[in-house]
Amino acid sequence: MFRLLNIISPMPFKKQLCIILFFLCIKPGFAQIEGGGTYSFLQLPVSARAAALGGSFIGVNDGDLGLAATNPSFLDSNENKHLVMSYTPLFAGINYGYVAYARSFEHIGTFDVGIKNINYGTFTQADDAGNITGTFTAGEYMLNLGYGRPLKD
Repeated sequence: MFRLLNIISPMPFKKQLCIILFFLCIKPGFAQIEGGGTYSFLQLPVSARAAALGGSFIGVNDGDLGLAATNPSFLDSNENKHLVMSYTPLFAGINYGYVAYARSFEHIGTFDVGIKNINYGTFTQADDAGNITGTFTAGEYMLNLGYGRPLKD
């Protein structure tokens, strides 16, 4: 093997070995499954349309309050007194929902308020010895407030 490495490249053997070890060490880092980090549920789309557009809907401005949750610049008088609600049952008893309401005020702009919720279901609670002591639930909530007004007609 030493001879093969010396034939392939005119680099010194120690340098070749360091390069090979470097690539062997960093490869497992790319193979890890992402844990998502803190607050990863904030990246979940709030409407089916937002999910279908893949989160890239910068050019869509047609009065859809579900898109304004991600980008408040979409808020305008078209969303006045609009209510949007969505519910998604996910796998393993996880439930995800969103509700928002928008109100437009003349000469001020449009405001919206929304609540995003994810409920992870019911879990069995146990102590250190493994004795079941009951159940508990886990979930996350987000409150969003948005404001938008046109700068030009």
